[in-house]
Amino acid sequence: MRFSLIICTYKRPAPLLRLLDSVGKQEAKPDEILIIDGSPDSNTLKALEKENYPLVKYFQVKEKDRGLTRQRNFGIRQLNIRSEVVCFLDDDVVLEKSYFENLLETYYKKPDAVGVGGYILNEVKWEKKKIRLRIESLKLMDGPETLAAGICCERNLDY
Repeated sequence: MRFSLIICTYKRPAPLLRLLDSVGKQEAKPDEILIIDGSPDSNTLKALEKENYPLVKYFQVKEKDRGLTRQRNFGIRQLNIRSEVVCFLDDDVVLEKSYFENLLETYYKKPDAVGVGGYILNEVKWEKKKIRLRIESLKLMDGPETLAAGICCERNLDY
């Protein structure tokens, strides 16, 4: 079964490279990997050029195509026409080595399936914490003498 992977990213080359490394260790590999970069700089491209990812096709989108949904739609328009399954992953995911194999197995077992999802094994457990918020402002005034006034406010917040 031919399948493609679309990864949308924005200013996160290091997590993207970790994801691509985990894709390279997969038991079943995608036929193409499309990187849809919404970053306004070239840092992601530079990071990719330092590595060897032969399946990667890189696209840097203009501002009008930025944002997760727009970038995904842009990626869909770039797909190989023979691709039967399209996978979307966040750029900060690291895959277990059987991820794609398990995903494709679902389509073999359930050929009428129109979508398959995964789940996070090592999800971060968020805990409520107290934080201390400090706000400072500095106001400069013009005149014969420059005066500076500082206002400081501290407050404990539940987060």
